[in-house]
Amino acid sequence: MSTSVTNIEVIIDETAAGVAIFERFSHIEINKGELFKYAVMHLEVPPHIKESDFDYLQGKVPAMEAIQLEFIEFTGDTIYNLSKDDRNITSISELVGVALGLKYSTLILNTNPNKFKKIGKPVKGKYLDYSTVLNSKEYEVETKGTIKKHHSAMKNDIINKKTNTSLKAVHLRYGVISKLKRIGEPGKSKCIILDDPPQDIIANEDEIFKTQLWAYASFLSYILDSKYYNRYVKPLAKNRLRSVRINNKKFFTKYSFNGNLYYGECLIIG
Repeated sequence: MSTSVTNIEVIIDETAAGVAIFERFSHIEINKGELFKYAVMHLEVPPHIKESDFDYLQGKVPAMEAIQLEFIEFTGDTIYNLSKDDRNITSISELVGVALGLKYSTLILNTNPNKFKKIGKPVKGKYLDYSTVLNSKEYEVETKGTIKKHHSAMKNDIINKKTNTSLKAVHLRYGVISKLKRIGEPGKSKCIILDDPPQDIIANEDEIFKTQLWAYASFLSYILDSKYYNRYVKPLAKNRLRSVRINNKKFFTKYSFNGNLYYGECLIIG
């Protein structure tokens, strides 16, 4: 029966066996609205865009959903790719792969999607899709989606990318392969998790810090006058991150949580 929410089983590949972080969630629950919120991060951001990549792309969610929604169907434990066109079949599979891969990543890392960024193309060699920094550790994830019964080619591609010696060292690189179904095909959807061993490497957080600062800029534009907003944005645009300043007096309130002081209002849902 068609539903608006699905719960996809997570399968830990032998390459990821014994890694505790992957055992935190055995299923990925996602609704169609969430799917497009994550899937839109597959798109390219034009170079002239100054706002954060995340905020820009979220503005494109309605357009993507309007175009692709009719080609995706949920049941309780399966995502079906309804497209008949070979090119769109691949596109739908890739979008769902991005969505499930990033949703899974936010779950196991206990973080937000706006902290992920696309990985820039290196000078040479293959590279993964997205990265984030959490507690001074960098994580990179490769996302894939397919309707094929076998995923060995995708698995080998991910492993080859992770073993590229020209890439910088990071704490953890892993892959998420999402297996969709065609209508009438038996079985259910699954997400296959692949891994290489984590390493104790301290990350340079500047890039993720910059991503977050641009995300905050969209909110600050509503509460700061142009004078103070420009003081925030100008050094950010020039990549002088340590020069970014926020006038704390412009916030109406502040609160403490887990030993940290936060400015702004706190919405409690319960």
